[in-house]
Amino acid sequence: MDNRNRAKRIVNMALQSSPPPSSSTSTNEDFSSDHSSYHPQQNVEIFTELEDSESERDKRGQHVPANKLSDEKLNWIKDHINSFPKFVSHYGERRSTRKYLRPDLSMNKMYELFKAKYTCKTCDMLEIALKTEEDIETCLAIRVRKDQHIKLAGEVRNILNDCKGKVKTDEPLPATFDLERTLPLPYLNTEHCGARGSQEIMSSLHYFLEDIVPDTVNTLCFFSDCCSGQNRNWDVLHFMMFLVNKSPYLETITMHYLVSGHTYLPNDTDFSFISRELKKKTDIYTPEDWMKLVRDCRKQKPFTVRDMKNKFLDYESLTTLFKDYQIVLREGAKISKMRKIKVCKGLSIISYNDDYTETYETVDLKPNDMDSETFLCDLKNYIPEKAPETRLISYQKMQDIRKTLKFVPPIHHQFYLTLPHVPRRGGNQEAQDDENFLPAVFGDD
Repeated sequence: MDNRNRAKRIVNMALQSSPPPSSSTSTNEDFSSDHSSYHPQQNVEIFTELEDSESERDKRGQHVPANKLSDEKLNWIKDHINSFPKFVSHYGERRSTRKYLRPDLSMNKMYELFKAKYTCKTCDMLEIALKTEEDIETCLAIRVRKDQHIKLAGEVRNILNDCKGKVKTDEPLPATFDLERTLPLPYLNTEHCGARGSQEIMSSLHYFLEDIVPDTVNTLCFFSDCCSGQNRNWDVLHFMMFLVNKSPYLETITMHYLVSGHTYLPNDTDFSFISRELKKKTDIYTPEDWMKLVRDCRKQKPFTVRDMKNKFLDYESLTTLFKDYQIVLREGAKISKMRKIKVCKGLSIISYNDDYTETYETVDLKPNDMDSETFLCDLKNYIPEKAPETRLISYQKMQDIRKTLKFVPPIHHQFYLTLPHVPRRGGNQEAQDDENFLPAVFGDD
C-alpha cells in the first residue's frame, strides 16, 4: 500500500471513530460543546496535505527474495518431475485429469535422483571434503577452490545471458549446441547414418552457418559442454579456423566451454519439449516418426528439423593442414585447460584462456615449415569430402533386430530388413538371413 492510500485510510478511520479538536484551544467541556457543530468537510485540508505529499513509494515486498529459485533451476526441477511415468487412477472420477506417480516413489528418492543427474560432481566432492576435513588451513583452501569453481561457472553463464540479450542486434550472434540423448527406435537408433562424434558436430555446424546465420553477422559466439569426443577437441578447433577463413563475412568466432557440472544450456530446455511429447506417443518406429514428433512438440516457434541422412561431411583430411597436435601439446597448449578460445580471420594463431576474461595466451596452429600466407590459402581452398552414406551395423546386432521384429508392425519391417550390416563370415548371407528371420517373426514365443 503506498502513502496516498495509507493517508486515505487514516483519515477515513479518524472521521468514523473520533471527532476533531476545535480550531481554538479548549477544555474537555468546550470540546463537547463544539462537537455538535463538527462537519467532515473540516478535515479536507488534512487529507489534501497527505495526498499531495512527496513521500517515497513504499518499497517493501518489491525486492527479489535471496532464496528465490531462478527460472533455469525451476526448469530443471520440472523436467526432472516430468521424466517419471505418470498414471491415471482407476478409482478416481472419470473426467478427472489428475495423474499419479508410482507408489514406490518418494520425495527423498526423487531428490536423490535429481542430485545425481543435475548436481556438479566437483561441488559435491569439495562440499564433502569441507565436512570431513579437520585442519583449518586445508578447509580454507578447499573453500577458496569451491568459490573459484562456482565463480567461473557464473561468469560464463553471464556471458551467455549477455549474448542472448544482444541477439536482435546481430552482433555477436550466440549459438549453443549439444546432442540430445539417444532417441531409440525399437531396439535400434539410426546409427547406420551417422555416429555421435566430432565429425557429425562439424557437419551440423556447417549447415547451421549455411542455412541459419545471416550474412550480416561477422562475429559468432559458440557455447557448449566439455565433452571431448564431440566438442572439446582439436578437430573442432581446426574446423572453427577453417570456417572463419572460408566464410566471406565472418571475422571472429569465440568458443566457450562451460564449466563441468554447470553445463545446462538452452538446448536442454528444447529437449524437454521432445520428452514431454514422447509421453503422448506410443507408435514411433522409424526416423520419420521421430522427425514428425520433434516438429510438432512445440506449438509456438516450432522446431526446424533437417534430415541429415546422406548429408554428413568428412573433415578428417582437414587435420592434415595443421600442425600436429602432439607438437602443439609440447608447446604448452592443452585443450583440456582451455575454456574460452578466439579465432580470427587472417590469423593462424588461436587465443585462449581458462577464466573467460579478455587476457589470452596464444598458439600458432600452422606447420612450422609453412608460411602463414600459404597456410591460410590452403585453408580457404579446402573442400570437405562427403562422408560415406552408410555405416555397417554389426552382424550380431542385425540378428537381434530380426528376432524382435515381431513387436513391430509389418508395415515397418522393410526399413529394418534393408539396414546395411556386416555379413556373416562364410555361407550364403541372403539364405541365412531369410532362415533366421521367418521363425523370429512368426514363430511361437
